Amino acid sequence: MTKTEEKKMQIKKVLEFLVDQFEAQIDDNGDGGRFDITIGDFHGQMSRRDLYVEFWDSIPLHGEGFFPAEVLHQQDAVAFEKQINEEIQKLLCTI
Repeated sequence: MTKTEEKKMQIKKVLEFLVDQFEAQIDDNGDGGRFDITIGDFHGQMSRRDLYVEFWDSIPLHGEGFFPAEVLHQQDAVAFEKQINEEIQKLLCTI
């Protein structure tokens, strides 16, 4: 199996995993390096190269004036992003 074939297989397995486990909605946005991904209230992208999910809401909040619900949502996004990426790494170890 070539490296390209192996990478395509890994991408396919990760996308299937995200859809099956988290009911992810995945959109190939035409950007060759990334997929748009939505899981529940979290939106972001997944890198094809690193197979890493990043949510827009996990970006650190700076300054004051955020409502407690906004701070909690950001913290939840960080924790969920970490959980998903750890599970993806475990999956990749089994392929």
